[in-house]
Amino acid sequence: MEENNSDSRHPDSHVPTVSEYVFLENLSIVGIFYVVLSVLGVFFNSSVLLVLFKSTRMRHTPKYWLVLMVSITLWFQAVVTNPQMVVIWFGATTRAACKMWVAAEAYNTYACVGIACWCSLLLSFDYLFCVASHRYRQIYRDSVMMCLLFFCIFSLIVTLAVLSFVFGSNKTPMDYIKCHFGFTNEIVVFVLLVYTVYLPLIGSVILNLLGVVFLHRGFEWNLNVSLNVQGYSSNKSFPPLDHSLLLIILILCYVPATVMHHLVLNGVVFSKENKALVHLSATTTVLRDNAGCMVPLVWYCFCDMRDALKQLSCCKRKASPSDSAFQESSEFRLYDCYPYCA
Repeated sequence: MEENNSDSRHPDSHVPTVSEYVFLENLSIVGIFYVVLSVLGVFFNSSVLLVLFKSTRMRHTPKYWLVLMVSITLWFQAVVTNPQMVVIWFGATTRAACKMWVAAEAYNTYACVGIACWCSLLLSFDYLFCVASHRYRQIYRDSVMMCLLFFCIFSLIVTLAVLSFVFGSNKTPMDYIKCHFGFTNEIVVFVLLVYTVYLPLIGSVILNLLGVVFLHRGFEWNLNVSLNVQGYSSNKSFPPLDHSLLLIILILCYVPATVMHHLVLNGVVFSKENKALVHLSATTTVLRDNAGCMVPLVWYCFCDMRDALKQLSCCKRKASPSDSAFQESSEFRLYDCYPYCA
């Protein structure tokens, strides 16, 4: 009896039936959302990539190496993995489609989320040390950020590959979705979710707060705040708006989906008896897989990205007096006084 109870709690012990997947009743609506949001994600991320590749200065700035990595990751999600999932939902049931589904699900759940969250942490790390250390800003910034970026991406990919090979499992729950990817060990899933979501996002919050404190209270504590040393007074320097918005979007898009994943691990079944939970799960999954249509807009909160976009031939136009007057008077320009990306 004890063995049967323990099996029923294990996420891989129960193979769902078609009737239990109530979200299939609205699958066409979910598919339309994926298609529309993926098109927007492709357009916005392509514009960011075009701006970064056209700007020589940005290509040599560590901050925009991280922006480039996030944009490539989200662009790939919008171009490849999300359309592949939609194709599976609408009837592709071949063995090759099953393998593509497994790859797409693993990429969206762990790889894409992990890269975006860890790049957010590195952005916050770079911001803090640019504020606190003049030596880091002038000498070590490029090499340190390159090494950290390579280490984070490489370790994430290797970890996912090894754990997928050792603990991964494929199942065939029903006719509509021919395969499902999961890990046979609950502890492995929990560690992955902490490693890819919770740890980097919590670290980003802490580092951003420390950077703001150093920027505004550095002289009171006799800290060497490098930006103020270079002549930027604390009342004219603001925390980077794009960092804060990026962190908020990642928390809103990734944390709810991760919490729902925890519920699955604890044995919660998304059946017709739990319709509200099923719709909530579908909503969080759509947000997680389509954060790429919102994140690119964050980068245009910084003046460098907006100015580089205006230099593209497709965006050039004659400036009118009202435009320049608005630029100088807009409160939004206060954030442009922050010299972080220089």
